[in-house]
Amino acid sequence: MDASRVVSAKVLLQDWSAIFSRLVPTIRRVRLLRTNPVFRSLWLANLAAALASSALGTVLTVQIFTITHSAAATSGLLVAATVPAIALGTIGGLAADRIRRDRLVKLTSWLRVPTVACLLLVGDHAGALYVIAFVQAAQLQFFVPAEQATVADIVSDKDLPDAMSANSVARNVTRLAGPALGGILITWIGFVPTIAAVSGCLGVAALLFSFLPRSEHVPSADVTIIRDWLDGPRITVTHVPARAVAVFQILDSIKEGPLSSLFPVLMLGTIGATAAYMGTVNSSFAVTAILAAPLVGIITRRLGYRWPIAGGAAISGGLLLLLAAVPNATTALAVFALSGFPFTISWVAANTWLLANTDATHRGRVTGTTSTLNAIATAVFAGIAGAAAEIVPVVTVIGVAALIQTLAGPCFLIMTRRYTGRVNQPTSNASTELP
Repeated sequence: MDASRVVSAKVLLQDWSAIFSRLVPTIRRVRLLRTNPVFRSLWLANLAAALASSALGTVLTVQIFTITHSAAATSGLLVAATVPAIALGTIGGLAADRIRRDRLVKLTSWLRVPTVACLLLVGDHAGALYVIAFVQAAQLQFFVPAEQATVADIVSDKDLPDAMSANSVARNVTRLAGPALGGILITWIGFVPTIAAVSGCLGVAALLFSFLPRSEHVPSADVTIIRDWLDGPRITVTHVPARAVAVFQILDSIKEGPLSSLFPVLMLGTIGATAAYMGTVNSSFAVTAILAAPLVGIITRRLGYRWPIAGGAAISGGLLLLLAAVPNATTALAVFALSGFPFTISWVAANTWLLANTDATHRGRVTGTTSTLNAIATAVFAGIAGAAAEIVPVVTVIGVAALIQTLAGPCFLIMTRRYTGRVNQPTSNASTELP
C-alpha cells in the first residue's frame, strides 16, 4: 500500500476516534452501570420489561386481528391501553409519593406476570384481550411514576442525565427489536408459546427489580389524600419546570396523536409504500434514537438543558414538515431516520430536567400528572386528526401537527427564560424551591 495512503488512513482513524471519544460518554455510562449495582439492576430490569412490552403489543395486535378480522377491533386495543393513562395517571403519581417507591415498583412488576399469563387461558376471546390490555396498562400507571422517581433517587444529579440516557437506550433498543421479535415468535411457534415467553421475560424483570433496596423516600403522613393528590396538578401549574415541560409535551402530543393514527394512511395510501417498507421507516427512527441517547449527558453538560430541549423539538418538527411538503418513500425514510436523533435529545433532556428540578417528595405526582395530560392530548388529537383527514388531505393534517411541534421549542424557551434552577444552566448551582 502507498505510504501516503497509510498515513491518510491513520489520520482518518485518529480523527474518527477523537470524535467518537468526545461525543459518546462511554466511560461515564459504563462506569455508572458498573459501579452502581442498584442502577444496574434497574436498567437490566427495564430492558427486560420493555422488550416484553414491545413484543406483547405486536402479539396482541396480530391475535385480535386473527380472531376478529376487523381493523376497528384491532384499533380498539390502543383505546384499551390509553384509557388507564387518562384515568389513573395522577393517581399512580400520588401512589409513588405516598407509598415506598421500591415496594410499588416490585409489586406492580410481579402483578404484570400473572396478568399477561392469563392470556394463556383466554387468548382466544377478543373481549378478554381488551380486558387484559386494560389491566396491564392500568398497572403501568402505578409503575412508571415510581420507577422514574426511583432513578432520580438512586443516582446523583450529576449522573442523572447519563442514567436517563441509558434507560432511553434500553427503551429504543426494545422498540426496534421487540415488535419484530413478537411477530417472529407468533409466526413460528404460535400464540400460547409466545405468551409464555413474554411472561417469562416479565418474570425476569420482576426478579431484577427485587434487588432494589429500601427506598429512602419517606412519604408524608400529615396531609390528606385529596390534598396530596391535588398537589400534583397544583405544582404542575405553578412550578416553572413542571409547567414548561407539561406544555412542551402537550404540544408534542398534538403532533404524536395525528402522526400515530394517520401514519399507515400516509405510507400505504398517500405514498403507496408496502407494509414492509412502512415498518422499515418506523424502525429507522429507533436506530438514530439509540445513537442519540448516550449523547444527552455530554450535550446538557456543555449547553445546559433549555436549548437542546427546544432545538431538538424544532428540528424534528421541521423534518416532519418536509415530509408533509414532499410525501414520498425516500423522504419518509430520511425524515424518520434523521428525526429520531434530535427528538430523543429533546425528550430525554426534558424529562431529566423535570426530575432534577422537582423536589423528591413530589416527583411521582408531577410525573403522573404530565403523563395524564400527555395521554389526554394524544387521544383527543388522534380523534380530531382522523375526522379532519376525511375532509382534507392527510399531508395537510400532518403538516399542521408538525408545525405545532416545531413551535413547541420556542414556546419552551419563552416559558423558562427567567428560571434559574439548579440544572437550568450547565454551571448553575442554585437550589430549586417549589412554590
